[in-house]
Amino acid sequence: MQEPKFRIRDPIHGFIKLNDMEKKIVDTPIFRRLRYIRQLGMTYYVYPTAEHSRFTHSLGVLAVADKIFENLWRKGHFEIFGWDDDEKKEKYGYYRQILRLVALLHDVGHVPFSHTLEKIWLPEGNHEKNFETIIRNTEIGDIIEKESSGEISKNDVVKAYLDPLTSEDGFLSSIMNAQLDADRMDYLIRDSYFCGVDYGKYDLPRLLDCLTIYKEEKGPVESSDSLTKGFHLAIEYGGIQVLESLILARYFLFTQVMFHRTRRIYDLLLQEYVERKINKGDFPKDLSNVEVFSKYDDNTVLKAIESDKDSDDFAGKIYYRKHPHWITETTVHAEGKEVGDIEEYFHGLKSKLENASGIKAVFKDRAEDITHKLKEGIPENSIMVQRNEGEFTDVLKLSTLLNSFKKPIYQIRVYADTPDYKKYRDNYPNYNFNS
Repeated sequence: MQEPKFRIRDPIHGFIKLNDMEKKIVDTPIFRRLRYIRQLGMTYYVYPTAEHSRFTHSLGVLAVADKIFENLWRKGHFEIFGWDDDEKKEKYGYYRQILRLVALLHDVGHVPFSHTLEKIWLPEGNHEKNFETIIRNTEIGDIIEKESSGEISKNDVVKAYLDPLTSEDGFLSSIMNAQLDADRMDYLIRDSYFCGVDYGKYDLPRLLDCLTIYKEEKGPVESSDSLTKGFHLAIEYGGIQVLESLILARYFLFTQVMFHRTRRIYDLLLQEYVERKINKGDFPKDLSNVEVFSKYDDNTVLKAIESDKDSDDFAGKIYYRKHPHWITETTVHAEGKEVGDIEEYFHGLKSKLENASGIKAVFKDRAEDITHKLKEGIPENSIMVQRNEGEFTDVLKLSTLLNSFKKPIYQIRVYADTPDYKKYRDNYPNYNFNS
């Protein structure tokens, strides 16, 4: 692996170091595009300083992933793979570099405004597919193969992230895409910092120091010669509390920032606007083609909104920040009658305000997520805790907090674009729409 020598100052992790290969990747147009993809989409309309980008987040994930790898190596946890001394020298540089590349490039496939428009602009609704296409079909893949002198191929990077075929690749994938991964370790702190809130904060140095590796008794990863055992990022017993704080941090950040009621109505307006532009032929139907994809970022959409601000009602609402009014909402974990009541109110309000005019005036938002994906007995959906040497226990058997924190987030909100919004808000759920 090339020695990192270029330093980038970051408010979260201090100096982030890149080597020649990584620097050349960062300087490509397809990666520079991430400078113009906001990390939190329309959140800056509510939290004005949330202007940070997928570019800086990607650098941050590289920094965290590298710290995870280095901490585990320094503490001797990679001994579990059974490498001899010669293999250690070779595999240290090889796997560390692949992990750094996956971390750096994991978000390179995001469409404008990220998750807000992902289902509209990607037929498969998944930016990871674009990740593979970009690695295989752009200069980024060529840089990887040339700068590594052929030791790392495009396929090596893709497989390590999306389709691991060896136990080592499976472990790298778990660092990037699991219940305890480098992605959320960065974005929780970064998003909190740039929004100016404390919801996503947790003790990252302590968490990193408590990480270890768990080896399954039976693994699902099939190699060329045998069924290999799966390896997963795990945590030492003393780190249970910081792990709980990480999961709680994600919950509070999602409910208070990502699912903020004003931010969510702008997401809905943006989706309506983009779908209308697609139907008119002004925007492409999908962005799975790399050549087309590379021409679109947040600024492309925002320029169109500015151009249409006085001719398109959705564009005008976004540009002039004149969003429909919040009417009512359920609790964060709604179910049963509460859901039925708000659905009935939504349909009554929609009929009253839209039937005569034919203009969309009532909006319904449904915020859904799970508090955590932990499932006991399923290694890829669990976090194992090391109590003693070689003895691991599922965290759900040890954490009363996480066991009591399983109910999914399900919150419905109703908005209306009407000057009479207060009477509909104040009389929920008893307003008589037949009067």
